[in-house]
Amino acid sequence: MKKQFFALMFALVWMVASAQSTFSPVTGKAFDIAIGANGAVWSVGTNFVVNQWNGSGWTQAADQEGKWELKDKVWVWQERKDMIRVAVDPQGNPWAIDKKFVLWRLVNNVWQQVATNTVSVGFGVNGSIYRTDVKYDLYQWNGTNWGTSLDSDAADVFVSPQSNPWTTSTKGQISRLVNGKLERVAGETYSLAISANGMVFHVGADYRRIWLWTGTNWVNIGEVPNASRIAADPRGALWVVTKEGVIYKSTPFTP
Repeated sequence: MKKQFFALMFALVWMVASAQSTFSPVTGKAFDIAIGANGAVWSVGTNFVVNQWNGSGWTQAADQEGKWELKDKVWVWQERKDMIRVAVDPQGNPWAIDKKFVLWRLVNNVWQQVATNTVSVGFGVNGSIYRTDVKYDLYQWNGTNWGTSLDSDAADVFVSPQSNPWTTSTKGQISRLVNGKLERVAGETYSLAISANGMVFHVGADYRRIWLWTGTNWVNIGEVPNASRIAADPRGALWVVTKEGVIYKSTPFTP
């Protein structure tokens, strides 16, 4: 039985190593991109506005223009929230971080403030929420508050379907939470993505090669020059944003 298991694992790793995804350009430009467990794709355009993919183009999310708001019986002009990062919860709703590191979520077409001093937020398929703050501390939402720090060098956070966070440090180091403790994973990256079916991808430190985690190591599955941000949909198709804002989408990855 053990021999059959190892033979199967070897075959899977070989197929993964030999597979390559094909990337094609997508209309529009973006700084960041994210995908929910339900397949909803959202981006932050180069004009700092959050948009949703409608199948052929991008539709701007509501409540992103300057407006008058009544505060303490006085009308005050509220400037537009310039967004720089986006994440998507399991229901497909966008959460975004603005230039002042304020975390927002879109509820009934209105952006509601969730937290301040935030640089990254990630969601598990079961609804678990993690965030990193401006000090690069990692926190999990416990239903009432963010609790105590789980890590002290987490620049970005991504969550597996089992609600286990993976993080990248300010130096590009990769870690994951195993049995309540963070452990280092080989490789360096500044953008990582986890699909709803559990596949983990990252853009190499060369900002070009795309890698897939096999469970023990990384294998190259394709290249996008100047890749800077990456997201994965539930089928394993990758969306990549380059340093110039160009958006690419891959064929679904199947080993």
